[in-house]
Amino acid sequence: MQEQIRHRETELVPYTPAFEPEVETRLDEHYGGEAWSERLTLHIAQSEKIAVVVKNERLPRIAR
Repeated sequence: MQEQIRHRETELVPYTPAFEPEVETRLDEHYGGEAWSERLTLHIAQSEKIAVVVKNERLPRIAR
């Protein structure tokens, strides 16, 4: 993450996708369940006050 902030080349670009509840529901329907979301690797965890960088950890789905 620090390398990306410094505009340096990295192996991958850290990201954490966020979906509106309606979109998440449609993705569940399209893929036949929630398994698709378990395959996502989240690189940035967010809270109301701060964003915390995590390295290749899988975080639980956001409660609907």
